[in-house]
Amino acid sequence: MGEYLGRRTLHSAVSLIGLIVLVFFLARLTGNPTDLYLPIDASLQERQNFAEVHGFNDPLIVQFGRFLSGLGSLDFGESLRYHRPALDLVLIAFPTTLKLAFFSMTIALSIAIVTGALAAWRIQGVFDRIASIVSLAGASIPNFWIAIVGVLVFAVTLRWVPTSGTGTVLQWILPVA
Repeated sequence: MGEYLGRRTLHSAVSLIGLIVLVFFLARLTGNPTDLYLPIDASLQERQNFAEVHGFNDPLIVQFGRFLSGLGSLDFGESLRYHRPALDLVLIAFPTTLKLAFFSMTIALSIAIVTGALAAWRIQGVFDRIASIVSLAGASIPNFWIAIVGVLVFAVTLRWVPTSGTGTVLQWILPVA
């Protein structure tokens, strides 16, 4: 048992380190942060000041060291967009995220149990085959693609639901789905 836990801990540590490295370097691939956060008409001096204040002029390895140091001390930095600690923004959104997860999982479990029971009722029957095809397609199509198409069709084209928000039942339909 101890050997198993040791292996699992080692695998988890390697995965976590890989994730940390990927998050840092993939975030840098999105482009120059000064171009992303400053207006197009920002002057060269404003761009240089922004890069200097936020440490984007430093070598990438120095930026990565600062990133690791912040993680080690549980300092997740400041949001460049909102000028507030990033952890505060995450904690503000956390209750809404929990609600969304609860509703989504409740609906998904309910549908899965009913569908599984009906499919098992008559193995290799019409419903079983349809359920298998639909579940395979649902598992194969990336979630973000389903979300984009859902917003495009139901919010933009048909205008049945709003594109965002969490205030009313209509605003929860697309995120939960």
